[in-house]
Amino acid sequence: MLWKENKSSYFLLLILWFLGLMELVFHSKGNLVLWFNQCRNPSLDLFFKYTTQIAEGVVVVVICIVVLIWQWKKGLFLSLMMILTSLIAQGAKRFFDMKRPYYFYQEWLEPIKDYEYHTDFSFPSGHAMSAFTLFFTLSLFLKKSTYKIIFVMLAAATAISRCYLAQHFFIDIYASSIFA
Repeated sequence: MLWKENKSSYFLLLILWFLGLMELVFHSKGNLVLWFNQCRNPSLDLFFKYTTQIAEGVVVVVICIVVLIWQWKKGLFLSLMMILTSLIAQGAKRFFDMKRPYYFYQEWLEPIKDYEYHTDFSFPSGHAMSAFTLFFTLSLFLKKSTYKIIFVMLAAATAISRCYLAQHFFIDIYASSIFA
């Protein structure tokens, strides 16, 4: 029943995972970060600076509260999933302790004005895990396939923002989508 009602969410997620796997197999670890750096423009900079914030604490808490008010059982489930995701992401970051793209490529990257770059705790991406947990779970709550697809695409856009902003390698966001 869960599969039947959510085929569009699962199907789109499988397509994204397949395309992501092709990126991992055929390109080097920093390829996407460096490519995005070459394609940057002020409009995309602004778009991704805000898109990445969708998976941050205040926004997530507000969404969880709205869902709690809308349907408390689903809201409680979503809230617990977000707490668990956060704990797993932060624990894994400390366990793996990997350097971020900016650590390796700072001399090649053109920094975005007024944006803070980090150099530690790259794997996994907490933003990507949070986005995929949040939006995939929300997609399971809805009936219309259009909304399900929009939510999965929001998760993907939030995850991609982390590579665009040179905060994570593609492997960081790819693994995070699977962990979520």
